[in-house]
Amino acid sequence: MTLHRRTLPEHHPGRRGAAPDPTPKEGIANYISQVSQTGLIVVIVITAGAFTVNAAAAVTAYTLGTLAAWYETALLLGSPPAGAMLAGLLCGAIYLIFAVSVAAAATSVARSTIGTVGVTLGILLALPVLGMAGPRRAWLPSTLVAAPIALLGSSTLGDYLPALVIAAIGTPSCSQPPPSNSDAATCDLA
Repeated sequence: MTLHRRTLPEHHPGRRGAAPDPTPKEGIANYISQVSQTGLIVVIVITAGAFTVNAAAAVTAYTLGTLAAWYETALLLGSPPAGAMLAGLLCGAIYLIFAVSVAAAATSVARSTIGTVGVTLGILLALPVLGMAGPRRAWLPSTLVAAPIALLGSSTLGDYLPALVIAAIGTPSCSQPPPSNSDAATCDLA
């Protein structure tokens, strides 16, 4: 959130500032917002272009980024609850593995990088739309995107158990190398 000089309290005597003090939850929410948009697209494009997926590298980068955001938030705004942060990290990592697996599966349908990106983003964007229709939301892996923020509030890891199970079941087993005459992706989840 950007503050302009005219909104600061010293320019309006007797008035409180236009922006309340940020909280640790808001600090982590800002990071998760950036990662869930820009970071996911970057991972999908790299996955589609390389036709070889290393989900472990993507999860490692996400974990390191989350730990850095946690440290900076604790330093600047206050420490978010450790249990909620770790549960959110788990949900984010499981979703990232699911998204990489969707991209790997998309390479077997689309024969170009842009096609793979399109199919993957289409599937990943369709899931939250499906979740808008009532009780299905709790079961969709897309629910895990907002979990790290919600877990800093009143949500619990149990609220995300159905989505975690579906993401684990829906993550295709793609660790076997493709046949030599195929362009299908391989997926290194180890």
